[in-house]
Amino acid sequence: MVEMPPYRALITVDAEKFSKTSDIGMPAVREAIRSVMRTALGDVGLDWDADVERCDDTGDGVIITLTDERVHLLVDAVHYLNRELRKRALRFDGPSLRLRAAVHCGPIDPAEGSGAAKIEVCRMSDAEVGREALRATASRVALLVSDQVFRTVVRGQGYAETVEESMFHRVDTPIKNGTLTVWVHVPANDWHPSSTAPAAASAATPEASAATAAPPPASPARAGQVHIGSVSGPSVVAETFNGGISHTTNSDIVHGHKGDNVYGDKQIGGAQDAG
Repeated sequence: MVEMPPYRALITVDAEKFSKTSDIGMPAVREAIRSVMRTALGDVGLDWDADVERCDDTGDGVIITLTDERVHLLVDAVHYLNRELRKRALRFDGPSLRLRAAVHCGPIDPAEGSGAAKIEVCRMSDAEVGREALRATASRVALLVSDQVFRTVVRGQGYAETVEESMFHRVDTPIKNGTLTVWVHVPANDWHPSSTAPAAASAATPEASAATAAPPPASPARAGQVHIGSVSGPSVVAETFNGGISHTTNSDIVHGHKGDNVYGDKQIGGAQDAG
């Protein structure tokens, strides 16, 4: 029987616009990322040497694997990470960083550091919705957590101390070979999914859909006739018409427009007057 690898908590962070960093500046950015991650993990009680099993470089960031499954601490660490990045920016301490973070957990081979969970957390971090959230927020971090993490850590369980369920937005984001459900959070709580996001589209109510549907085409009007489908105001305003004007609203006023004349007969409530 094949033995399942132990569960591990994973967090990956990627620097915004890293590709625009010069070659000579890249080492400083990588070092800054490791430094802020070390501080943020320490703020939630994780020791870099004792609790971090692996720290793999991804080019524009890192993937950190803990020695256990305490994924709730990684969710909380993101708020401390945001605070640390803000402090560094205010002090002009090293490269200015804004990061996309993704948190997940699952079986990870302790020797190779491999597993489907690691692939998934990388795809989450690379999702366009993370970039969209980071562009739109005043926060310096945008966090994506897997549906599994959201259900076990955030939703009604109370394991995460820095966030509430209402602070996350569900997005079904397209990834390679399918769609992945992620929950997005920014510490400033100033971002919502765009109207084009799949989750936002699926959340539309039937009433909202009906309200935005195109109106039915109007019946063709005969020569000399104005057709009004529905009028709720107190009057009908007309230009110059050579023909009869009739309406079925409760209004009893027919106006010309800036001195224009109305010719022909007007019919109001069954009574006919000369035009």
